[in-house]
Amino acid sequence: MERKVFREIVDLRLWIAALATGAFGLILLIVSLFLSGHNILQPFIASLASLLIATIPITLIWELYAKRALINEVNEEIGLEKSLEEIKSILKLHKDLQASGLSRVTRDYMSLDWMELFKKVHRLDIFIAYGRTWRARYTTQLKELALRSDVTIRVVFPDPDNQELINALAHRINGKTSEEISKEIKDAVAEFSNIFAHSPNGGAKISMWYTSVLPNFALYIFDDNIITTLYTHRRQRIGVPTLIFEHGGSIYDFFKEEFEELIDEKNEIARKIEK
Repeated sequence: MERKVFREIVDLRLWIAALATGAFGLILLIVSLFLSGHNILQPFIASLASLLIATIPITLIWELYAKRALINEVNEEIGLEKSLEEIKSILKLHKDLQASGLSRVTRDYMSLDWMELFKKVHRLDIFIAYGRTWRARYTTQLKELALRSDVTIRVVFPDPDNQELINALAHRINGKTSEEISKEIKDAVAEFSNIFAHSPNGGAKISMWYTSVLPNFALYIFDDNIITTLYTHRRQRIGVPTLIFEHGGSIYDFFKEEFEELIDEKNEIARKIEK
């Protein structure tokens, strides 16, 4: 629609310019008739008038038809219009990515620089089903965090006593039975409790929670970085998408608010695990 309007405006300007040029040429032609006694000036003005009048149809044919036909043919040959649309789409996608805060996507969550995240973190929030592989790999880092007085750690697990929730998890996670899922969660809580048991009175502020919410993703919030790992619906173990979002993005805000709502006791969907 915008292109059509633009073309109509261009056409109108061409016609106005053509009419003005033609009128000027006609005036010069009439003037030349009154200069029959001037052997030099009269033929010059007459020739100029003829040239102006003659160029009008040629210019109109070129501008309105021939040039556009040539441009269309070039577009078809090199796909220029398609390329411009692709560039627009890329620019829009880039803008959307910046707004979301997305900084990285991978299917190997172990390839992330977890060690650097642990070194810098002051507030660590975790929402996992049980995270056996992850906690085993970073036990040392979790113990070191527990010793730091400038650190707050909050960990949320599915409630192993909520049978409906456990059945839903068992149906989805690697074909495990409800009893196995419940045991995995309780083992995770016990292991995290053991890890954090090394925290002195002046160490990190630590709390663990049970929730009745079915986790659709694993969530790790390291201050200004949020890492979320999606869960697969397939039975076999495969690499799953892992996304990192940085503070200031709309998706970062979404996950941050999700976690805060999750442990807000007013919502009655989580309860603190007593030590």
